Amino acid sequence: MREGRWRSRLKATLDVDHLVSVSVWEKRLQARRGDSAGADLVELVNEIGNCWLMEKNFNCSKSDRPLLDLLSQVHEFKSGARDVTEWSVPLLIPNSLLVVNGQGLDSLAEAIRTRTDRIKQELKDFVAGQAVPCSG
Repeated sequence: MREGRWRSRLKATLDVDHLVSVSVWEKRLQARRGDSAGADLVELVNEIGNCWLMEKNFNCSKSDRPLLDLLSQVHEFKSGARDVTEWSVPLLIPNSLLVVNGQGLDSLAEAIRTRTDRIKQELKDFVAGQAVPCSG
């Protein structure tokens, strides 16, 4: 195999993905059509608190499924070598954003806002040279 092709296979490509997919978010918003409180929620789906980095090939297979569904198919979690809860704590991903199904729009919005605030605070602390905790 040529060296260039080999290197491209070794290099993982990362994508920014939504924890709560845009299509799921839009369906929840449509259910609240006409509710004036829902108007401020339209853009919340793109907040940093609803985003995470994942390998591109996993992003294609996640689609609009909850993150927990995708993770349950990953070898490390499926075999029990890694625990989803322990993995999600340092990433500040609460259970409500892992599962999504059965969560109301207001609950998801609050989880996204809280995660956004925590990520922003950790970034500010990091830039200021303050210690950033490794767990939630």
